Parts: sequence; structure tokens; C-alpha cells
Amino acid sequence: MIRDYRKEDLPAVKWLMLQYLPRFYDDIDESFSESLTEAHEKGYDPYGYFTTAKHVWIAGIEDEIVGMMSVSIKRGGSVKISPILIDEAYCGKGIGRRLIDTLVQFVEKNHLRKIYCTVAIQNVGTLAFFDRLSVLFAKVISSNSTKTE
Repeated sequence: MIRDYRKEDLPAVKWLMLQYLPRFYDDIDESFSESLTEAHEKGYDPYGYFTTAKHVWIAGIEDEIVGMMSVSIKRGGSVKISPILIDEAYCGKGIGRRLIDTLVQFVEKNHLRKIYCTVAIQNVGTLAFFDRLSVLFAKVISSNSTKTE
């Protein structure tokens, strides 16, 4: 099941972000998930000059949250995935694809023009996921992070 974020999802979103993002990015703490979900709830991003809104989807199996995806809607109609996270125990079960399909429907419905994301070069699992979806890689750069796993 894919659905919009609800306030009671915050503990699971925090867990996903703290479990997976610090592997590839510096300075990720609880405030990251809090500001992201707050922007979703408000319908706009009070800190983003180029970001007009954020949207968060939750992926669940029965009553368990197993993944999430946040997007930033940018001026000019671009949509940035930031981030998409699936609990490793559920990878390979089509959850990420269903999140992306939901995003594509959202982009088409709202007449937005493109979807993009940035992925740390060390995050080979996510890069392979996007490759399986036949995503065009515009540019591959090294990470800004000091993480070197």
C-alpha cells in the first residue's frame, strides 16, 4: 500500500532516515525528518527558495511502514526525489517501483515536467534500483559526504 504521509508516521520515517541516510550523508539527525515532514504538512517549504512544496508518501505492508519517499517540487516544474528509502528487509519486493509509479502519476496529474534525484556514488543499491528502472543518469559525481564506505 502506498499512501500520503500522516503525522503518526513520524517515528517510522525518523527510523528509516536514521537507519539508512547516515551511511552516505553527513549531519543527518532527527531534525532532517522533522523539517521534511513539517513541510509536507504545511504544503510548502519555509526554508527552500527554489522549492515550492514537499510531498511524502509512505509504503506499507499490512500495518507496518517499510518505506517512504519524499519529493521537493521546484520552481519551473521539476520534482526532486529526496530521499526514497526502503527497509532492507523489503528490498526487491516492488515497493520502490510502486513509490516511483505513484510519483509518476502525481507528476502527470499536476503537469510537472521532470523528475530527478541525486544519489551518493557509494550508494550502489539505489543506483542499481534506478538503473533497473531505465533511469537516465545525467551525471555521476563523487559524494559531498565524508563517508567512504
